[in-house]
Amino acid sequence: MIQFDWPRRRVYFIFHSSDRPYSVLQATEGCVEFRHDNGELSLVNINLDGMEIRRIRLAGLAPEVKEKTIREALSP
Repeated sequence: MIQFDWPRRRVYFIFHSSDRPYSVLQATEGCVEFRHDNGELSLVNINLDGMEIRRIRLAGLAPEVKEKTIREALSP
């Protein structure tokens, strides 16, 4: 599940597997680059959020980033 919090520029993910957030953090080392449609490059931080171990937060995403783009980027 994906939850958008655009006023704070955050995206939350809830995973069904408790191992998945840790594999995402390990694979990305907690930071990924996002290239906007205009070519601008932004760094997006990824971290565990709160006590729920199956939830991670992506901060600093632009509002124009589509849910499909985020799903495709995290699916590998």
